[in-house]
Amino acid sequence: MRVSRISAFAGLAGPSLTFQVWRGSTQIDPATVPLLIGDTFQVLISGAAPNGAITVYRSDGATATLPGTTDANGDYTYSGAINASYPVGTFLETWDVSGKPVGQYTFSTTTAAAVAQAAAATAAQQTAAAAAAQQASAATAAQQAAAAAAAQQAAAAAAAQQAAAAAAQQNSSGGSQQQSNTTPACSGFTVGSTCISTAYAIAGGVGLLVLVMLMGGRR
Repeated sequence: MRVSRISAFAGLAGPSLTFQVWRGSTQIDPATVPLLIGDTFQVLISGAAPNGAITVYRSDGATATLPGTTDANGDYTYSGAINASYPVGTFLETWDVSGKPVGQYTFSTTTAAAVAQAAAATAAQQTAAAAAAQQASAATAAQQAAAAAAAQQAAAAAAAQQAAAAAAQQNSSGGSQQQSNTTPACSGFTVGSTCISTAYAIAGGVGLLVLVMLMGGRR
């Protein structure tokens, strides 16, 4: 709904004009919705000069004097419908009563084909935007999956390296312990846990024999 008020005197309330439009049973705002053939409208004038003639001036140069006059209170109601005689475009209409402006409004007109074409273009844009968003989402998901796989491979390689290092350290420690725990083989004979070499045993035996012989000679 559009309301335009023009004061006849400074500081005093002047006449007002109200412009209302319906598409079927639904009221629409002519300031934002272009009008189509078949839309109905109503213009209400209040507080204008009483018993005054009504003239309408359109910005494309068209002028019309409407039937009837305002009533004794300066009120007037005009109802009509958009038809094929209305050109397509955007217009400003100014309404006068007895040669004095009472209000004005702006409206646009279009065709059903243009509305359908615009709707199709909007739907195509929305479809393209949705497809682009889906592709971007798929690309992001693929990048994330690739990054996760690379991270998993790196973790597996690091774990394998750690396992190999641990195994090498364990083998090295086991070899040293085995070497330190190995007792050399005795080349002679053992007495208890003592190894006596053969050469040492022979030398000891000879010495003992000599000692016995010396002792026998003294007797």
